[in-house]
Amino acid sequence: DENETSNKKKSKPVASNVIERKIAQRLEAITSWAAHTLTAGEVPIQKIQIHLVDYLVHSLRAMPEHKSIVTNWTAMIRAITEDNVAITSQGTSAGDRADVAKQRILVQMLMCAAKEEVLSFDPDFLNADLDPDVTRTKDEDVAMQRLAANKGGKKSSSKLQLETLSIVLIKALPRLVEKFKTDSTILESLTDLPRFFT
Repeated sequence: DENETSNKKKSKPVASNVIERKIAQRLEAITSWAAHTLTAGEVPIQKIQIHLVDYLVHSLRAMPEHKSIVTNWTAMIRAITEDNVAITSQGTSAGDRADVAKQRILVQMLMCAAKEEVLSFDPDFLNADLDPDVTRTKDEDVAMQRLAANKGGKKSSSKLQLETLSIVLIKALPRLVEKFKTDSTILESLTDLPRFFT
Protein backbone atom coordinates (compact mmCIF):
# COMPACT_ATOMS: atom_id res chain seq x y z
CA ASP A 1 0.00 0.00 0.00
CA GLU A 2 2.79 2.44 0.87
CA ASN A 3 4.58 1.71 -2.42
CA GLU A 4 1.39 2.34 -4.38
CA THR A 5 0.80 5.65 -2.60
CA SER A 6 4.42 6.65 -3.13
CA ASN A 7 4.17 5.82 -6.87
CA LYS A 8 1.00 7.91 -7.22
CA LYS A 9 2.71 10.89 -5.57
CA LYS A 10 5.68 10.57 -7.92
CA SER A 11 3.51 10.20 -11.04
CA LYS A 12 1.60 13.46 -10.46
CA PRO A 13 4.66 15.73 -10.84
CA VAL A 14 5.89 13.64 -13.78
CA ALA A 15 2.52 13.87 -15.54
CA SER A 16 2.37 17.59 -14.83
CA ASN A 17 5.88 18.03 -16.23
CA VAL A 18 4.96 16.11 -19.41
CA ILE A 19 1.87 18.27 -19.95
CA GLU A 20 3.90 21.42 -19.29
CA ARG A 21 6.56 20.30 -21.79
CA LYS A 22 3.93 19.58 -24.46
CA ILE A 23 2.32 22.98 -23.97
CA ALA A 24 5.74 24.66 -24.12
CA GLN A 25 6.42 22.82 -27.41
CA ARG A 26 3.12 24.02 -28.86
CA LEU A 27 3.94 27.53 -27.78
CA GLU A 28 7.39 27.17 -29.37
CA ALA A 29 5.80 26.14 -32.67
CA ILE A 30 3.33 29.03 -32.63
CA THR A 31 5.98 31.59 -31.77
CA SER A 32 8.43 30.22 -34.35
CA TRP A 33 5.76 30.64 -37.01
CA ALA A 34 4.91 34.15 -35.81
CA ALA A 35 8.59 35.14 -35.65
CA HIS A 36 9.24 33.82 -39.15
CA THR A 37 6.15 35.62 -40.47
CA LEU A 38 6.89 38.94 -38.76
CA THR A 39 10.55 38.97 -39.82
CA ALA A 40 9.92 38.17 -43.48
CA GLY A 41 11.11 41.05 -45.64
CA GLU A 42 13.37 43.96 -44.88
CA VAL A 43 11.66 45.44 -41.81
CA PRO A 44 14.31 46.40 -39.20
CA ILE A 45 14.14 44.31 -36.02
CA GLN A 46 13.18 47.38 -33.94
CA LYS A 47 10.17 48.07 -36.20
CA ILE A 48 8.69 44.56 -36.15
CA GLN A 49 5.13 44.82 -34.85
CA ILE A 50 5.42 42.41 -31.93
CA HIS A 51 2.14 43.71 -30.44
CA LEU A 52 0.26 41.87 -33.22
CA VAL A 53 0.78 38.60 -31.33
CA ASP A 54 -1.81 39.85 -28.85
CA TYR A 55 -4.33 38.64 -31.43
CA LEU A 56 -2.85 35.14 -31.13
CA VAL A 57 -3.38 35.26 -27.37
CA HIS A 58 -6.98 36.42 -27.79
CA SER A 59 -7.62 33.67 -30.35
CA LEU A 60 -6.10 30.92 -28.21
CA ARG A 61 -8.03 32.08 -25.14
CA ALA A 62 -11.26 31.94 -27.15
CA MET A 63 -10.74 28.24 -27.98
CA PRO A 64 -11.33 26.06 -24.90
CA GLU A 65 -9.21 23.24 -26.32
CA HIS A 66 -6.21 25.58 -26.75
CA LYS A 67 -6.67 28.06 -23.90
CA SER A 68 -4.14 26.21 -21.75
CA ILE A 69 -1.38 27.23 -24.17
CA VAL A 70 -1.66 30.79 -22.87
CA THR A 71 -2.84 30.08 -19.31
CA ASN A 72 -0.30 27.47 -18.22
CA TRP A 73 2.10 29.96 -16.69
CA THR A 74 4.91 27.56 -15.91
CA ALA A 75 4.86 26.28 -19.51
CA MET A 76 5.02 29.85 -20.81
CA ILE A 77 7.96 30.66 -18.53
CA ARG A 78 9.64 27.41 -19.61
CA ALA A 79 9.26 28.32 -23.29
CA ILE A 80 10.77 31.76 -22.63
CA THR A 81 13.70 30.53 -20.56
CA GLU A 82 14.67 27.70 -22.92
CA ASP A 83 16.87 29.02 -25.71
CA ASN A 84 15.33 27.33 -28.72
CA VAL A 85 15.85 28.80 -32.16
CA ALA A 86 12.96 29.85 -34.38
CA ILE A 87 12.23 27.11 -36.93
CA THR A 88 10.54 27.51 -40.32
CA SER A 89 7.81 25.18 -41.54
CA GLN A 90 10.51 23.31 -43.51
CA GLY A 91 12.37 22.56 -40.26
CA THR A 92 15.31 24.89 -40.85
CA SER A 93 16.55 27.71 -38.64
CA ALA A 94 14.74 30.97 -39.41
CA GLY A 95 17.83 33.07 -38.58
CA ASP A 96 19.02 35.50 -35.92
CA ARG A 97 16.32 38.11 -36.61
CA ALA A 98 13.64 35.49 -36.15
CA ASP A 99 15.29 34.25 -32.93
CA VAL A 100 15.24 37.77 -31.46
CA ALA A 101 11.65 38.24 -32.63
CA LYS A 102 10.66 34.87 -31.15
CA GLN A 103 11.92 35.84 -27.69
CA ARG A 104 10.09 39.16 -27.94
CA ILE A 105 6.94 37.38 -29.06
CA LEU A 106 7.06 34.92 -26.17
CA VAL A 107 7.43 37.70 -23.60
CA GLN A 108 4.72 39.80 -25.26
CA MET A 109 2.39 36.79 -25.25
CA LEU A 110 3.09 36.25 -21.54
CA MET A 111 2.34 39.89 -20.79
CA CYS A 112 -0.85 39.88 -22.87
CA ALA A 113 -2.02 36.53 -21.44
CA ALA A 114 -1.45 37.75 -17.86
CA LYS A 115 -3.37 40.94 -18.57
CA GLU A 116 -6.27 39.07 -20.18
CA GLU A 117 -6.40 36.56 -17.31
CA VAL A 118 -6.62 39.29 -14.69
CA LEU A 119 -9.16 41.31 -16.65
CA SER A 120 -11.31 38.21 -17.28
CA PHE A 121 -11.94 37.98 -13.52
CA ASP A 122 -12.01 41.68 -12.72
CA PRO A 123 -12.48 44.11 -15.63
CA ASP A 124 -11.74 47.04 -13.32
CA PHE A 125 -8.53 45.59 -11.89
CA LEU A 126 -6.25 48.03 -13.69
CA ASN A 127 -8.38 50.96 -12.53
CA ALA A 128 -8.54 49.85 -8.89
CA ASP A 129 -6.07 52.51 -7.76
CA LEU A 130 -7.95 55.33 -9.51
CA ASP A 131 -10.57 57.51 -7.88
CA PRO A 132 -13.92 55.77 -8.53
CA ASP A 133 -15.65 59.14 -8.89
CA VAL A 134 -13.43 59.81 -11.86
CA THR A 135 -13.63 56.40 -13.50
CA ARG A 136 -17.27 55.38 -13.05
CA THR A 137 -20.74 56.81 -13.13
CA LYS A 138 -23.35 55.95 -10.51
CA ASP A 139 -25.19 53.64 -12.95
CA GLU A 140 -21.96 51.74 -13.58
CA ASP A 141 -21.46 51.35 -9.82
CA VAL A 142 -24.93 49.82 -9.46
CA ALA A 143 -24.29 47.50 -12.42
CA MET A 144 -20.94 46.39 -10.94
CA GLN A 145 -22.57 45.68 -7.55
CA ARG A 146 -25.20 43.51 -9.24
CA LEU A 147 -22.53 41.69 -11.22
CA ALA A 148 -20.50 41.06 -8.06
CA ALA A 149 -23.59 39.75 -6.25
CA ASN A 150 -24.26 37.28 -9.09
CA LYS A 151 -20.68 35.93 -9.23
CA GLY A 152 -20.67 34.44 -5.71
CA GLY A 153 -18.91 31.04 -6.16
CA LYS A 154 -16.59 32.10 -8.97
CA LYS A 155 -14.64 34.40 -6.69
CA SER A 156 -12.70 31.80 -4.69
CA SER A 157 -11.49 29.78 -7.70
CA SER A 158 -10.63 32.92 -9.66
CA LYS A 159 -8.70 34.29 -6.70
CA LEU A 160 -6.71 31.06 -6.54
CA GLN A 161 -5.94 31.23 -10.27
CA LEU A 162 -4.82 34.85 -9.97
CA GLU A 163 -2.64 34.02 -6.97
CA THR A 164 -1.02 31.18 -8.94
CA LEU A 165 -0.32 33.61 -11.79
CA SER A 166 1.21 36.10 -9.37
CA ILE A 167 3.40 33.49 -7.69
CA VAL A 168 4.75 32.16 -10.99
CA LEU A 169 5.46 35.68 -12.28
CA ILE A 170 7.10 36.81 -9.03
CA LYS A 171 9.42 33.79 -9.09
CA ALA A 172 10.30 34.16 -12.78
CA LEU A 173 10.58 37.91 -13.17
CA PRO A 174 14.10 38.38 -11.72
CA ARG A 175 15.50 35.63 -13.99
CA LEU A 176 13.75 37.07 -17.02
CA VAL A 177 14.94 40.62 -16.34
CA GLU A 178 18.51 39.34 -15.96
CA LYS A 179 18.28 37.28 -19.14
CA PHE A 180 16.89 40.11 -21.28
CA LYS A 181 18.58 43.12 -19.65
CA THR A 182 20.07 44.20 -22.99
CA ASP A 183 16.79 44.08 -24.95
CA SER A 184 14.75 47.21 -24.26
CA THR A 185 11.70 45.88 -26.12
CA ILE A 186 11.50 42.78 -23.93
CA LEU A 187 12.20 44.80 -20.78
CA GLU A 188 9.25 47.04 -21.63
CA SER A 189 6.94 44.00 -21.68
CA LEU A 190 8.50 42.54 -18.53
CA THR A 191 8.08 45.76 -16.57
CA ASP A 192 4.36 45.67 -17.31
CA LEU A 193 3.96 42.30 -15.55
CA PRO A 194 3.94 43.57 -11.93
CA ARG A 195 0.72 45.46 -12.71
CA PHE A 196 -1.03 42.08 -12.84
CA PHE A 197 0.11 40.76 -9.44
CA THR A 198 -2.79 40.21 -7.07
